[in-house]
Amino acid sequence: MKVDLLEPLAPSIPAADEKTRAREADPPQRIWRVVSTARRPRAPAWVVGKLVHECLHRWRFPAEVQRGFPDDGFDAFLRPFAIESGLTDPAEIHAAVQESRLLLERLRAHPLFAELDTAERHHEVRYDLPEGRGVIDLLYRTPEGWFIIDFKTDEVRSDEEARSIISRERYDLQ
Repeated sequence: MKVDLLEPLAPSIPAADEKTRAREADPPQRIWRVVSTARRPRAPAWVVGKLVHECLHRWRFPAEVQRGFPDDGFDAFLRPFAIESGLTDPAEIHAAVQESRLLLERLRAHPLFAELDTAERHHEVRYDLPEGRGVIDLLYRTPEGWFIIDFKTDEVRSDEEARSIISRERYDLQ
């Protein structure tokens, strides 16, 4: 008995933006060794951004700074992510973790943090649309509705500079 079969259908893959392609690369995109040429150790900004995003994805923050407060394991939590990103110098790894700690403490001190901390939260939400696909850093709900946050760790010194970066990097179109 002869059976006519249809040709297999290939799924259409929507175009992904560069951030999504990098995030979903197999193996993950990374630099295998970051060698510092600075006299004073400082981690590359992209590594600090990656470490902060790892913490935000897990909603993991350093313990509040108090005299005699025991080590909360925050440094030990972030260290493997710094090494995975290519950092090898212990002083540079320490600098990356401390800069990440500072940014996360700054977020925790912001009035929005209390709202985020008590809200229904969904981290790293993937989306696929005809216009493209990507990942939403944080989707959260309050009594007023749903909100999207795309965290950025760029250093910004003024509102004018923030507007310029938003326009240049096209964050307003995301």
